[in-house]
Amino acid sequence: ESRGNLTGALRALRRRQYFNWDLTFYSTALREEGRIAALAGDRAGAVQAYQHYLAIRSDVEPSQRAELERVRNALAKLLSEQHE
Repeated sequence: ESRGNLTGALRALRRRQYFNWDLTFYSTALREEGRIAALAGDRAGAVQAYQHYLAIRSDVEPSQRAELERVRNALAKLLSEQHE
């Protein structure tokens, strides 16, 4: 992404492999996948990643609520754009 290659960054994020015992950065990867997919014009992929992120982060600690709201707002914006 830092080199301006959004599609390459998105492909790299989607190649991730997680195992049952190591989901440490899974929600972060989903959030970033949604953000980069939206920037790259993949609205459907962004919506899917954001929805998955919100599903697994439904009960966050207070320190994480602002980030959760940012993702909710980004998802709402994408969904409203799809219906225009």
